Amino acid sequence: MERLVTIRSRTPKVDPDNAFDVFVSSNSKTGMSINTAIARTCRPTKACMEYCYGLTGKLVFPAALATQARNAEFFATADDATLKVEARRVGRHVLRKQGFLRMFGVGDLQPGSVTFTAALAERTPELQVWVSTRKLDLAARLPVLPNLHVMLSCDATTTKSNIAETRRLVRERKGMFFAAWVRRDAEEKVPRWISVVFEEHRLSRRAQWPPERRSCPATARDGIAHEGACARCRFCFDAKQRNKR
Repeated sequence: MERLVTIRSRTPKVDPDNAFDVFVSSNSKTGMSINTAIARTCRPTKACMEYCYGLTGKLVFPAALATQARNAEFFATADDATLKVEARRVGRHVLRKQGFLRMFGVGDLQPGSVTFTAALAERTPELQVWVSTRKLDLAARLPVLPNLHVMLSCDATTTKSNIAETRRLVRERKGMFFAAWVRRDAEEKVPRWISVVFEEHRLSRRAQWPPERRSCPATARDGIAHEGACARCRFCFDAKQRNKR
């Protein structure tokens, strides 16, 4: 909780006039991603306040927080026409380097980013768009598209009502919505309908307990190398991969 309070105090306010486009970040695991300010967009669970990797490391450096705040401000203030034009630009930009994009390496959905994400998938059908979110009300506004993969995040402190709504959305949205679970120790039981399990880990240290059979291989003990892991696995942005496993 203390780290979240610190992030909230350190995240700068951004003049809307300076938030005129979207900054695309890059990292060694996912490649390219769009990040928004945790302080402005997230509804963390009790456990997420403790394990979230966005509360430590380079993601809390002043330059990173400023970029995240700028993106959040853009999504909060841009009109629909601007959001859609920017989605087209970002899609073309990303495709020059890779075929998928993670929405919210840190941060979460806003009404404006719902419009942006839908337009990004619709206007760039060759790009696989991978959304990570806890905001079920906003996730429900996203369309079902063959290149839009919506990962609904849960953990042992997610409320019963949100668990039930997550399961409903997963059933309803024809394989393009799926659920993820953060597992914090070897004894924690994960519901059978969860598609992927992220073993709790730190940037420099993987989970040391035996992995669950659905574990993300980049978080599991003796899993695949961190660098380029998402491009090699593809589970979270490839429906065929999810159907195989």
